[in-house]
Amino acid sequence: MANLNKFVAAVLILTFLVSLPLAIVQIEADIVAVQFTIEYDESYGKPSEPPGLAKPPKGDRNDDYKIWFNRYTVSYIPMDMYVYWENSYGLSEDFVYGAVCSAADAWDSVTYDTLVQDAFKRTGTAAIERNYENTVFFGDYSVSGVIAVATVWYNRRSRTLLECDIMFDTDWIWGDADPDNDGIAEVNVMDLQNIATHELGHCFNLADIYDSSLDYLTMYGHSWYGDVEKRTLADGDKAGIQSLFGAT
Repeated sequence: MANLNKFVAAVLILTFLVSLPLAIVQIEADIVAVQFTIEYDESYGKPSEPPGLAKPPKGDRNDDYKIWFNRYTVSYIPMDMYVYWENSYGLSEDFVYGAVCSAADAWDSVTYDTLVQDAFKRTGTAAIERNYENTVFFGDYSVSGVIAVATVWYNRRSRTLLECDIMFDTDWIWGDADPDNDGIAEVNVMDLQNIATHELGHCFNLADIYDSSLDYLTMYGHSWYGDVEKRTLADGDKAGIQSLFGAT
């Protein structure tokens, strides 16, 4: 009977994990890799202006956040990032590197701890792999509708997060959707800084929010062309990161 109960419990846990909008992609001894994806929201279509700029906040509360790995230590903080900037969109080295660094600064600016120590420019190709480097790069993700993916490796025995890789899916057109850039918003591009800010939240141990009434949050799990709202942390995002690393 005890074995049966254990089996039933294991099935229930597995069913729960499969139902989540993430994937356990590798189990190697005590090392487990989990992928968090941000997906395209087709309901926004191609708006005439970036969503979020013309609408008022929907009750910006400081309790709207989720921590994924409870009581885990993020062992790579302060974090070194390796930014593989090469891309097929004509985006310059400085633009890609600058967008990722600006995304990191958004989180660093509201915390007591230093989250990102250094960022390094890299050429060549990168992959989602356990190689002891926190990499940021462009690549082809196999699942349609996914804008970007953050892969976090953790040791379930020592309860430590070990590495985080971020991949921007090349199925999308990437660029700068900032409406303050020459006064013109590029609504038909996926904003690199916007998505990078969201994905870095996963590296820092924050989970996705899927309540559509909270779509103003950086950690809201959907995005769209022209979206720049995730560049700026809302109260819930700030409360989440500060609960982990302290307030400024």
